[in-house]
Amino acid sequence: MFYSKATFVATLFAISVHLASAQQLMMVDEAIVLAMDTSFQLRAEAFQIDADRLMEKKATHIPDPELILESTTGDFMTIGVQQSFDFPTVYARQKQLAQQQTILSEKASNISAAAFKNKVRTAYLEWQLEIAEMRQWKTQDSLFSILSQAADRQYLAGQIDFVEKSYANLKFSEVHSQYLTSVTGVQRGMQQIQLYTGMTDSIRPSELEKGTGDFVFSNASVDEEAINTTPVLAYYQQSERISEKAIQLERSKVFPDFTIGYLNPADKNTPFPLRLRFGLSVPLWFWQYGTSIKAAETKLEVARYTSSAGRQELTQQWLEAKNDALKYYEALNYFEAEGLAQANELTEASNRMFAAGQYDYIKYLTTLTDAFQVKRQYLELVRNYNQALITLQYLIGQ
Repeated sequence: MFYSKATFVATLFAISVHLASAQQLMMVDEAIVLAMDTSFQLRAEAFQIDADRLMEKKATHIPDPELILESTTGDFMTIGVQQSFDFPTVYARQKQLAQQQTILSEKASNISAAAFKNKVRTAYLEWQLEIAEMRQWKTQDSLFSILSQAADRQYLAGQIDFVEKSYANLKFSEVHSQYLTSVTGVQRGMQQIQLYTGMTDSIRPSELEKGTGDFVFSNASVDEEAINTTPVLAYYQQSERISEKAIQLERSKVFPDFTIGYLNPADKNTPFPLRLRFGLSVPLWFWQYGTSIKAAETKLEVARYTSSAGRQELTQQWLEAKNDALKYYEALNYFEAEGLAQANELTEASNRMFAAGQYDYIKYLTTLTDAFQVKRQYLELVRNYNQALITLQYLIGQ
């Protein structure tokens, strides 16, 4: 039974090595490019920007002319035409407002692009972690399988008691379950990246390694400059500009409108110049315009307060991500300097003690479990540190 299981493990390992070599390596930047090219959300926002650009042309459209057929004298029907115009500054202000709206859509698209990159990077990072942990579980699974089988043989030979044998079997069952779960997690991670990128071939990520970030050790002035150029803050600032343009538009509507037209108001022999008509609207109901202007000014205040609130929230997110990066960086330094080395030393010492008969199965398996747990904690710290860096990248729109 032992040899058959050992052969199965060796065969499974060989197959996994072959599949890994057959898989196509996909770097995170490549995954992001492919994902953005296939993103329906980003395509929709690109069409929205195109629509807003078209609306800029509509901003200078004039109303349709009125065709008139009436009897002004009661003797005959006459045809006339009448055209109304807003004050010229109204069209200029409408054009400016439409242009600013297009810019706002572009700013919103930048936010969506940054959020989408963040999703892809996070999914890629989780996939890297799943693979690294799966390898740890696989190593532990193979070792504990051998120990469990050895414990069965020693129990049958009367060399160990039932408790030791049962504990060895229990620890193997726990580890094997975790290993199978990790294999599923790896497959799920690949499917997630395939879904984002549109890839159908079998792919694999790069190895999980500690990343590098430009803002982990930056000072307050560098942080302030970075926050000032974030896509979210740019969006809020653009919203303020739109509100300012809306105020200018409402104020321009106070000026009179113009009307020109042609209609024969008398007999058929009326001279042409006397058939023309000219009109001028008088902004007599001034309080109506005042209300619109006041409403536009209120919206500007809302935009300013929203921008301030957004900046405050953005600063908090920035500092939180930076503090997380610093915290995990220090923890990683400890693990790299001492923790991993101590785990390896603990494993080697346990192997010697077990081989010398100074450790029973319970103590040996408990010690090995602790050592493997330290290595998995290190992988978790690498993931957490890299995630903090990804958050900083997302906040600045990278």
